[in-house]
Formats: sequence, structure tokens, C-alpha cells
Amino acid sequence: MAPVFLVDLFPGLHIQLMTLLRSLRPADWGRPTACALWSVKDIAAHLLDGSLRR
Repeated sequence: MAPVFLVDLFPGLHIQLMTLLRSLRPADWGRPTACALWSVKDIAAHLLDGSLRR
């Protein structure tokens, strides 16, 4: 079985994430998530922080 290089998937996933985040309304940012203590804004900040540190 050939290896799958996950890093090759990141640019496409980043574009999809940014598209989704741009579509959110102001009220959406405070909505709860499956992570009980984290809002949509918290999850987005976490994902973007990791992306910006690369």
C-alpha cells in the first residue's frame, strides 16, 4: 500500500476552512461545539493558530 502524504491535503483543507469561516454570521461565533467548553470562535482560533505558526 502506498503512503498517503497528509501534508498534501492541507492547502485544500485550509481553503475550505477559510470559506466556511467567512460564511459565519456574527452570532455563529459564540455557538457551542462538540467540545463542551469551546465555542466556534475558540475552535477557529485554535485551528488558525496552528496554521499561522507553520
